[in-house]
Amino acid sequence: MIKKEDLKDIGVFRKTHALKGEINAQLDIDMEFLDEDYPLIILVEGIAVPFFIEEWRPKTSTVALVKLEDVDYEEACKDFVNQPIYALKKDLADFYDVEENDLLQEDNLIGMMVYDEEGEEIGEVIDFDSSTINELLIIKNKDNESPVYLPFVDDMIVSISPEDNRITARIPDGLLEINNIID
Repeated sequence: MIKKEDLKDIGVFRKTHALKGEINAQLDIDMEFLDEDYPLIILVEGIAVPFFIEEWRPKTSTVALVKLEDVDYEEACKDFVNQPIYALKKDLADFYDVEENDLLQEDNLIGMMVYDEEGEEIGEVIDFDSSTINELLIIKNKDNESPVYLPFVDDMIVSISPEDNRITARIPDGLLEINNIID
């Protein structure tokens, strides 16, 4: 039995495509993961069920048209629309050649303290916004009531240290001031 803690959210199924059982999969990971023999996990009535990929092709840089094994017609795909897509953490660790413990869970960021590169405290992560393609850390600013919205991108995140409960970020000039003006 697959446990929820063994899973990582990797995207969402959007709409069906054509009549042959293809569905649009918006992914937060490298599409090459679909080339491997790893299953996509979908929660069916609360139970994690693995589905293997029969074939896939890219539609955009983040969306693939996916045909799952034994899902052969459009009507069967409708149950997957707007459903989160999961992968096993061990499969992701294997694919990315990292330790399973190193896989980031966005929920684990909440409560971590954010510091700039000079070591000055910015504040505490109070939320993680992944509702758009531009993911954001929402930080309770220690110097102001207004939260800081920090893009969660490689250019700005220098390091994440869960054992120290610390995120070190490259804060562009003016970002803290802009956040104060917006609120």
